[in-house]
Amino acid sequence: MRFWPRLRGLLLSPRATWHAIAAEPAPSLARAIPLLLLPWLLLVLATTLMGEPVLPHRQAHALMMQRPDGTLVQIGTQTVTRTGSLAVGLGGMAFTLAWLFLLQRMILDSAARYLAVPDRAAARKLLLYAPCSLWLALYLLPVGLAILLPLALVHTIVLARLGAPILLPPHPGQEAGFGRSVAFRAALLALAVAGATIAAVVWVVNISLG
Repeated sequence: MRFWPRLRGLLLSPRATWHAIAAEPAPSLARAIPLLLLPWLLLVLATTLMGEPVLPHRQAHALMMQRPDGTLVQIGTQTVTRTGSLAVGLGGMAFTLAWLFLLQRMILDSAARYLAVPDRAAARKLLLYAPCSLWLALYLLPVGLAILLPLALVHTIVLARLGAPILLPPHPGQEAGFGRSVAFRAALLALAVAGATIAAVVWVVNISLG
């Protein structure tokens, strides 16, 4: 994957860059997937070094109350559950793989609906290059730049809308509708998979903590 040149092009001149991507071979998933899963391993490493537990951890803290004379007395305990960096990392990897697989199916289904050629290679280009700013945001997560994720998701949706009719040309006159369909369904899919992943992580944590 020519990640950095394509990222710069999709940020500055997306239409011209999509046309350039359409003319080149599709990137290999075998080479791309390890690159896309690496940020989650970096997140596990970074949060572990910052003191987060690797595995789910439950810790009790004393609840104190101050008496009128200024002394403190314990009135109970409070249990705090920490998710564990490994659970978050594995959940992120599952989210990435599920989103890639389902997004390719969604792109091909939308292409058939708008009479575009169901080209798997072109769909692979779209699902790997459209979220390039999202992949970059994931790489920056370990240094505390998670605020970029919402902006990167919006950029991904915009790029998907622009790139879909270029990579998979639909029936004449259907370009705008096809682009909107891919962008809208990609956004819904991202929210659905993210919600399912968060629910799965919470379930695993609860099971592991008994």
